[in-house]
Amino acid sequence: MIKSINNKIIDIKNNNEDINIFIEQYRPFIISATSKILKRYIDYYNDEEYSIALMAFSEAIQSYKVDRGDFLSFAQRLIKLRLIDNYRKHNRQKEAKLSGLEELEDEIKAQYIDKASLENYKQEGIDYLRKLEIEQFSKELVEYDISFDDLIKVSPKWKSTKVVYNALIKEAIKNPLVMKSFTKNKILNIKELEKVTNIPRKKIERARRYIVAVLIILIGDYEYLRDYISLEE
Repeated sequence: MIKSINNKIIDIKNNNEDINIFIEQYRPFIISATSKILKRYIDYYNDEEYSIALMAFSEAIQSYKVDRGDFLSFAQRLIKLRLIDNYRKHNRQKEAKLSGLEELEDEIKAQYIDKASLENYKQEGIDYLRKLEIEQFSKELVEYDISFDDLIKVSPKWKSTKVVYNALIKEAIKNPLVMKSFTKNKILNIKELEKVTNIPRKKIERARRYIVAVLIILIGDYEYLRDYISLEE
C-alpha cells in the first residue's frame, strides 16, 4: 500500500536527511502558503517571512501527530501562526488582525510586483498545489483499488444518473454508519445506503467507485480539487 503524506511524516520525523529532502520537495508549497497568508509575492532569497515559514514547516514535521489531522493543513496553520507571532513582535503598538495580516499589506505595498505578475505567481502556486493534490488523490484511490481510468468509465454521463449519484453521496456524508465504515475500514457501506435511500443495490454498486472518489475529496485535504465537485444539479 502506498503511504500517505501523513504516514510519511511519521516515518521521517526523526531522520534529518529525509526531513531536508522532504522540505526541499515541498518548497513551492511553503512559498505558496506564505504568499497566500501575507497576500503578496514572496522572495525566498531575501524575505524574512519565508525563513520563518520554512522554520514553521520544519517545526510542523517534528511536532506532527496523526490525530492532528492532515499534515499539509496542520503545516499551513502553523506557518500562519508563526508569521502572526513575528508580526506582533515587530508591531506591538498596532493591533494584529489574525484574519490575514491586513496591516502588513499596507506597509509593504512598495515591495509588491505588478498586479499581472502577482496573479501569475499565485496561479503558479495554485497549479503546483493542485498537482500535489492530484498525486495524493491518486495514491488514496489505489487504497480503494480505483484508478483514474476507472473514474472516467464510471463518471455519470447523464444528468439523471448524476442526480442519483449525488443523492447517494449526500446521504453517505450525513450517515454516521456509512462514514465510520468508510474512514475506518475503507469500505463503502452499500447495505446501509440501500436501506436509507431505497436505491437498488445494483445501482449503488455501479456507482461505488465514483462515490468513493468524491468522498475522498470531500473529507480530505483537497482544497483545489473540491472546486470540481458539485452536488447540486
